[in-house]
Amino acid sequence: MIFEYRILKEKKLIIQYYGGKSSLNDFYNSITVVANNVDFNPNMSILNDLRDCEIITDEKSISQLTEFVKNNKKLYAKRKTAFLTNSPKQVVFSTLLINLKNESLVSIKVVSTIKSALMHLTGNAEDYELINGIINKMKSK
Repeated sequence: MIFEYRILKEKKLIIQYYGGKSSLNDFYNSITVVANNVDFNPNMSILNDLRDCEIITDEKSISQLTEFVKNNKKLYAKRKTAFLTNSPKQVVFSTLLINLKNESLVSIKVVSTIKSALMHLTGNAEDYELINGIINKMKSK
């Protein structure tokens, strides 16, 4: 799996890019890496770019991932999350996360464009060029 992330402290935003084949363990590891960053704040919005990711997991594993996040006080807080997708399997993965979270603390939306993700996360798309540039740099690493 390819995983890159950037914390934009001033924007209260975390951008996470996933590429290649990704298993449940890959998602656990990426969550842990970000959470251990000194600039991490669980109240920051998160943009997860899954468009180049082939997700290899099942519903039971997704449920375990949801419980892992919900039971970890360092990770779980009021925030908005967007999953940027372009394949049916990515949409199913993201939708299962939404359905399994079963509460309203985290607002999750599945989208197909960066502008839609920003509208959900920040209420506007004025940082589109900045965010698009950051994601493109992550993809080229």
